[in-house]
Amino acid sequence: MRLERAALNAPNGLQEFLDAARTDGWLNDSDLPFLDRGITEFLHHHVDLSEGRNLPHGWVAATTFWLLDDHENCVAMSNLRHSLTPLLLNRGGHIGYYVMPSERRKGYGREVLARTLLEAQKLQLSRVLVSADEDNIASLRIIEANGGVLDDKRTDAEGVNYRRYWIDLAP
Repeated sequence: MRLERAALNAPNGLQEFLDAARTDGWLNDSDLPFLDRGITEFLHHHVDLSEGRNLPHGWVAATTFWLLDDHENCVAMSNLRHSLTPLLLNRGGHIGYYVMPSERRKGYGREVLARTLLEAQKLQLSRVLVSADEDNIASLRIIEANGGVLDDKRTDAEGVNYRRYWIDLAP
């Protein structure tokens, strides 16, 4: 298993993975037009985001990572935002992650978050914010298993309850 930075080469099964992420509502609205134009455009978009180029209004640089299994299939994905805006400080945080539905309950969520935290250390972040919906028990456990300390519980404009966790990265 390895974590790979999103680049212009697509890992095995990426289209199926992205289709599942879209169906689950995990991809954001700015990703969808690029994905609709094909995997190559989607990958270019994510390389640009990681380098701080062509950022949508109000966005920060963010690096996308794929977690690949031993067969080089994409089983999970994470986004590491290099900094926080007031909006991200409230909801979203530094890291978001997604595990392919067929690959859940195999430890990939814990692994993709743990490896993304190592990448956050490389950016010299001393701590990161991660949030999850309160009813997403699996994600809450993953965050806590990776050192997440509950900061608070909030409700968004749509009435969804969520929790915000800080994870210290200092050695």
